[in-house]
Amino acid sequence: MIWKTSIGKLKKIYRIFDKFTGTLEPTFKVINLLYSKKLVLHATEGSAELSMEEEEVQPFRGIYRLPLNVLKLVLQWGGDESEVTLQLKESDIVVSSKEEYLQVKNAVSRSTMHVFEEGYTIAEMEKESFLKNLDFASVCLEEGEKLEFVVYNHELLGIGPAGSLACIAKLGSSAFDRFIVGGIPYTTTRHLVKSLEFIECEKLVMKLGEEYVHINAERFKYTLHLDVHGTRGILNLVKFAQLEEGININTPKLLEFLKKAYTLHPRARIRMKALKECWEMKAYGGGGVYMTKLPYRLPFKGYVEVEVNRFRSALRRMKKHVKLACSGETLVFHAEGEYLVLKCFTR
Repeated sequence: MIWKTSIGKLKKIYRIFDKFTGTLEPTFKVINLLYSKKLVLHATEGSAELSMEEEEVQPFRGIYRLPLNVLKLVLQWGGDESEVTLQLKESDIVVSSKEEYLQVKNAVSRSTMHVFEEGYTIAEMEKESFLKNLDFASVCLEEGEKLEFVVYNHELLGIGPAGSLACIAKLGSSAFDRFIVGGIPYTTTRHLVKSLEFIECEKLVMKLGEEYVHINAERFKYTLHLDVHGTRGILNLVKFAQLEEGININTPKLLEFLKKAYTLHPRARIRMKALKECWEMKAYGGGGVYMTKLPYRLPFKGYVEVEVNRFRSALRRMKKHVKLACSGETLVFHAEGEYLVLKCFTR
């Protein structure tokens, strides 16, 4: 098999697959080359896979592994218009230009590639809004936690539950009414966001298979392996994505308090309590206590307690002017399809 391409195209391919495979596991920093009607480039990051259809080439058997650090070296061979030839020779990969030559020995993989069925369409999304809202839904999560996909009232929601706080965002439209799709790890969410930024397309389509979803983006296809057992209490959160009422507030003063609390300690605990004319704000951390009052007049029962880093990260991504609603034992900041949900404690 011989594939002729340019340095410019390889730069785009490298950037996307490098962002997708992340930095946590060095063994994932590989692009697999295989043939399926066309040349297919494939990689995994552990809980998700990314494949890209290239042009038609001479059919070949097996899977060849091209390390990303090798591809990065090739990118230094010339300008974007410079031509490069990639050739498969028995068990090796040979990359060459007019002046340079590189051989990857014993590049054939012994592993096989699982073929996933196409599935059926459950949602359609605008890429830019999908990225922005997925970033918000996952911003309060940390490694080891999950982002949940849920269809509710014909909308695809991304929900990031993190203790007493949750971020919810509308990701796209669906022909279905409501069901839990499943969850993906926080790290996979970040890899999806970072790599998808560099894929040139406007529309995305999500298709559901058996314990996985595909996200199709032109020639690229993501396969996300789902935890279908769901997160406890996830259905208690979807209702907040329907909120429209609330008082209008400005968030800069609250963000200023959170910045000071973060300075006290990045893991400071924030406690908020509603008084008659204001909110009492306290931050506990680093052996100290910082307190102030904010001019918000929305009463709520009990108090809110939350980690400053999660609360601050989510609120910073929202507009400066949001609506604030109290629903039962819950406070909700919301604006333009993004919902920051805080649980109130009464004891």
